[in-house]
Amino acid sequence: RTRLIGAVDAALLELFGQFEGQEKLFDPVTHQAITGYKLYVLFEVDSRYPLAFILHIPGATPAAGAPKGDAEYLVELVEHAKREFGLDRLGYLLFDKGFWAQAHLGQLAAAGERFVTPGKNFASLQAAVAGLPHAQWRRALVNQRVSEATVQLGQHTFRLVVWKKLGWRWCGTPTDDRNGIDKARSCAARPRSSSPI
Repeated sequence: RTRLIGAVDAALLELFGQFEGQEKLFDPVTHQAITGYKLYVLFEVDSRYPLAFILHIPGATPAAGAPKGDAEYLVELVEHAKREFGLDRLGYLLFDKGFWAQAHLGQLAAAGERFVTPGKNFASLQAAVAGLPHAQWRRALVNQRVSEATVQLGQHTFRLVVWKKLGWRWCGTPTDDRNGIDKARSCAARPRSSSPI
């Protein structure tokens, strides 16, 4: 197998007692501070097997001198997995918004990686969504539309897929006859929200 679909996430390992390298971390699930380790993991999506791990090092700084962020760990995980499995690129990479950093997304794209990640609320993404013509939106479900655009982040161009949920305004009581259903469907109002995915 020459390509795989990988998913990257961070896991918090809570500790009780004093251990070398532990740090204070915020747990977004319980909304509390914990003491422990932060572990970055790259999983193979089909088998769900972990392919690479990196332990967060408190106070680690890359050459630039700023504290090492999640995006640097993402790039390290990808490079480690490629070396271990002898691949020139992984295939597809899935990760959440916590790993966003323009320079590192560009670095992954330049290395030939393809990735799927939710968009952040950047002005360039908002402008790309606002500039989509009405005719370009395709119906995904009765009250949902999908469209795509390209967006420039730094020196790289990315494909942006946008999913939009429409609000409802009922024009009477839907009935089982065909006309009543069509009438109710035709009353979809303006968009409630648009979110890049």
